[in-house]
Amino acid sequence: TVTFSQIKMEPPIDISGLFKFDEFEDEIADSEIITAEKCEGNIDVINNTSPIPETLSASGFLSVNGWLAISVDQATLPEAVYVVLSDDQGHHNFLRTRKNPRPDVGAYFKKPELAGSGYVTMADISEFEGQYSFGLAIKQSDKIKICPQFKIPATITK
Repeated sequence: TVTFSQIKMEPPIDISGLFKFDEFEDEIADSEIITAEKCEGNIDVINNTSPIPETLSASGFLSVNGWLAISVDQATLPEAVYVVLSDDQGHHNFLRTRKNPRPDVGAYFKKPELAGSGYVTMADISEFEGQYSFGLAIKQSDKIKICPQFKIPATITK
């Protein structure tokens, strides 16, 4: 004799309550958005991958950390660092990062001020889908300056 019964499944876990995600900002539109002459820094890890891939594939979440400065020589730090997802139409989505201490950067360049150059972010990108360019931007005065050297082709899927 065989008896079939339905297995009681637990509802899916909403992990948004487990992590504090950073959010994309809308008020950036009030700032002038330009391309920076240069930015000095590095993307150390994207979604637990290092070195950074030439093309990025992501789904659901985006985790990024590294360091960024306006000038290493003058130990000038930006007011804020943003991860930028730009679509084919030139629309930019700005994700403000949080500061992350980087004493290794300050020690390497022998400039203690650069120990404050680290950034980190973790975001829910499940609302995004398609082809994007992944990059970084800095806030300086009333301007958002997109760093020219960070343009990684990205495919985001749901």
